[in-house]
Amino acid sequence: MGFSQCNVPAREGLFWVFCRILAEETRLRLLLEISRHKRLSVAELAQQVGIGETNASIHLKMLHGGGIIVPYRKKQQVFYSAEAPKTAHFASLLLPDLIKALQSGVSPSSIIHLLTAFTHQRRIEVLRSLSHGSKTSKELLETTGMTSSALSRHLIKLRSRGFVVRQGSSYCMGCPDSPLARTLLETCLS
Repeated sequence: MGFSQCNVPAREGLFWVFCRILAEETRLRLLLEISRHKRLSVAELAQQVGIGETNASIHLKMLHGGGIIVPYRKKQQVFYSAEAPKTAHFASLLLPDLIKALQSGVSPSSIIHLLTAFTHQRRIEVLRSLSHGSKTSKELLETTGMTSSALSRHLIKLRSRGFVVRQGSSYCMGCPDSPLARTLLETCLS
């Protein structure tokens, strides 16, 4: 699936696509500005973030497609608000902690680092498998159907972000230390 089509599947329940939409600095900066000012137009957002209106519009459409922001039309202008529609399951669970992290000064790069643990369907499969208890590499290979090299790559990414830990010859779920990381993990498993 091309990245440009990411807005459609996010509404259908693909958490990895939802995280991929968010794991981009410009979109996080736009979300921060929307959360600070409640409702801003495309032109105002572009100016606040220091990008062109066309670029802002593209990013805003992706955020809207993921159910992360809501557009409001007033005459010829469109304004955006950071609120999750009831149909946007992932956004309603994640948006409060994400905005809190952004507003408290957590850098977009730190947030992206966490989000990228969830931007691939196979990593989510590993986490869901481990949510039922610790497993050896062999057991993970059997439950996920991955090759050993793919499993190794995904485990490295998940371990480096604290979502998976190795205990002897087994892997188990990690205990993330930030509220956003915990919410990401809970949302992934819901």
